[in-house]
Amino acid sequence: MTINLQKGSNALISASGQDAIIVHLGWKVPENYELDASAFMLNASGTVLNDDNMIFFNQPASPDGAVHYHNDKQLFTIALSRLNPAIQKIAFTLTLYEGVERRQQFKNLHQAEIEVFKDKEELVHYDLATQELNQETALIFAELYLNKGQWKFRAVGQGFNGGLAALCAHFGVSVDEEQPAPAPAPVPPKVEANNSAAAGSKMVSLEKKLKDKPALLSLVKKAHVSLEKVNLTQHRAKVAICLDISASMHSLYSSGKIQRLAEKVLGLACQFDDDGMIDVFLFGERAYHAEEMGIDNFPGFTKRLLERYPLEGGTSYGKVMKEVRNFYFPVNISANKPLVTKAAMPVYVIFVTDGNTTDQEETKRQVKGSSYEPLFWQFMAIGKTKKSAKGKGFFANLLASDFTFLEDLDVLPERYIDNANFFSVEDPEEISDAELYDLLMAEYPQWLKLAQEKQMLG
Repeated sequence: MTINLQKGSNALISASGQDAIIVHLGWKVPENYELDASAFMLNASGTVLNDDNMIFFNQPASPDGAVHYHNDKQLFTIALSRLNPAIQKIAFTLTLYEGVERRQQFKNLHQAEIEVFKDKEELVHYDLATQELNQETALIFAELYLNKGQWKFRAVGQGFNGGLAALCAHFGVSVDEEQPAPAPAPVPPKVEANNSAAAGSKMVSLEKKLKDKPALLSLVKKAHVSLEKVNLTQHRAKVAICLDISASMHSLYSSGKIQRLAEKVLGLACQFDDDGMIDVFLFGERAYHAEEMGIDNFPGFTKRLLERYPLEGGTSYGKVMKEVRNFYFPVNISANKPLVTKAAMPVYVIFVTDGNTTDQEETKRQVKGSSYEPLFWQFMAIGKTKKSAKGKGFFANLLASDFTFLEDLDVLPERYIDNANFFSVEDPEEISDAELYDLLMAEYPQWLKLAQEKQMLG
């Protein structure tokens, strides 16, 4: 008798672990949509042993010979008895080929199903609730997993952005970067150097541009001093700020503290990018890409911002991180394209929040996925922490914030390169402008060096 699974439910497939099974995927899609199926063979940590454990049309058989993909029939045959003992789970996935470029999304799927057969008998069946999906271009459909010596099958139905690249990052697969065509003539490598003459010329130009904005010019000069310390006065990068618009941030906005913090970020952006602009993203329950903040519109910017985007009740990091990544690096990566993204300029994102997120797993996936992109996350938490409130009474601890998750993101494993840093302040104005800029540059130079070594920039 067939068991019809709902999202999150599971069923026993093999009590002995010696059976041969078939996993079949079926779908109906709009015209011009192309779906690709893959299976990721995972260890106890949820990652592949090596790149050979990703099974798809270009690599249809696993190293141990236990799993084969039949692209023409959209099915996987699995001999459980032949599986490498280190394999504890097999995740079955779908991706939209070039979904971003073609403006295609999983919400437009007409139908998607997955079923498991043993000895020609259908054991389980799962119909994906496509109405629960939105702009996603990748999907973990279901998983076959080992539990106390028995193999079970779970309906997952979890969609997320990023296509195959995001799946590869999530499961620890690396894809070799394609070699670029040789240039017509050799070009000397770009060197980040503190050229005092060039730095001085840049400051003169900024002083002329900001002559009628003395407060901002003062911030630019303070940022320049911090950049001199780390030899980055000639460095160029795009700068973005992600601002929490959850209701708990009300006093920080109404007091003008977030406005002044944004102006300090703009001071750094004037040093990093000649256009003197920062991209502004907002997150509460939802995520938004707001207008740019620059030297011509920064006065009263956050007040106008909240008129268009009122404070919301929840906090979701993962949604806005998707928004940021899709804005700067929108091109999907297919199975025969490089996983590592290369760009002329890196992106420096300052992420400001006063609380925890409701989507921790999605946030981790976004941080891991973005570690393959030239994008650096600087997390800045605002508020009294559990640590600072310790020993100050019940109510002090009750009202304090727990930033443990953000601290964990700073040391998150399974990333291509370390792409995040974290610090917290009880009040954004408790530290001087110079101290703030020094904190913002604490780990960025080391990340920049790693990104250059991995050929992510150039």
